Amino acid sequence: MNDQPSSITILFHDSENYRRLISIANRNQKNHGEEFEFTFGTSSVFLRRTANPKEIMLYTQTSWTSLLFGTMLLIDPKQVLLTDFYIASVQDPFTLEFIRCIHECAIACADCFTTTDDPEKFHRFRLSLRAYRSFLGIARKFGVKEVKPLRSRCRLLSKSGNALRDNDVRLAYFTKFEATPVPGLLDENALLRDGALDGLVESASALWFESLRIATQVQVAFGFIKKLRQTCRKENKRIITRWTDLDLHDDDEVHAFRIRLKKHSYALNVLKTHGSSTESLIKSVKAVQSRLGDIRDLRRFYVLPGLDCETRYRAVSRLSSLEREVRTLRIEEWKKSKP
Repeated sequence: MNDQPSSITILFHDSENYRRLISIANRNQKNHGEEFEFTFGTSSVFLRRTANPKEIMLYTQTSWTSLLFGTMLLIDPKQVLLTDFYIASVQDPFTLEFIRCIHECAIACADCFTTTDDPEKFHRFRLSLRAYRSFLGIARKFGVKEVKPLRSRCRLLSKSGNALRDNDVRLAYFTKFEATPVPGLLDENALLRDGALDGLVESASALWFESLRIATQVQVAFGFIKKLRQTCRKENKRIITRWTDLDLHDDDEVHAFRIRLKKHSYALNVLKTHGSSTESLIKSVKAVQSRLGDIRDLRRFYVLPGLDCETRYRAVSRLSSLEREVRTLRIEEWKKSKP
């Protein structure tokens, strides 16, 4: 039996707000050495400093709801990063997946602030946020109306990183084609990264806390995995049909189809964790998705102002090669796969 208490670990952005909370805790009459006890109704929430500067852990042996409520009374989400959490006694697959998505987003988000000059960290956060948005879309289809505002807030949060991602891709192509970046691109990247981090400070932690509140209050009545498997089989057929008349020269069509593939890939991964043999299908979906992404990125790259003729020629040649390659992919074979 797991006796681990429910807990929330947060890191303050600045020392002033951290010291203010510790000062409040020190004035509390219920102190236990290095731990500080707060009472909310009939529940006790304990505060403990961690080994990391400006970081604390709040935990309780009672209800998760009391812990979350108490945390929101003690802190302002804009002042902190949610660096970890644990919710005791969660068993149903829907809630477990809900919480897993939030946890991965929160961890990846906090990681963006540890080494801000690493573009891969922000990319990993974007991937975790994309998976969360896919989950929320599934939850909405299954009748969980409470997730609608979360989807909107995730969409807004993802926009803060889209421009940064596009710029990182452009810089990567300059490296790939052994060319010098056009003037101003590196400076623009630094500004975009600062802007993206500001967006996370402003709204990310508030979104994670609100997500946790909703995640532990709603559920799919019955058979989440069974319903998801049926949905994936239907979507598999729809994607195959759509592929036959996809216009590779229409950026909007390609983008919409890629989004559809990303959502499908996420759902297949969930089924994989619950024992379905979807690994081969996942690889095939990702192969198509990746090539379509390269096509879209190259189209945007070769029209950059100031791009030299040789680099533009290399980009166009690679684009033509990819377009021929992607049409050889036979996704109609997905019909043989049964998620």
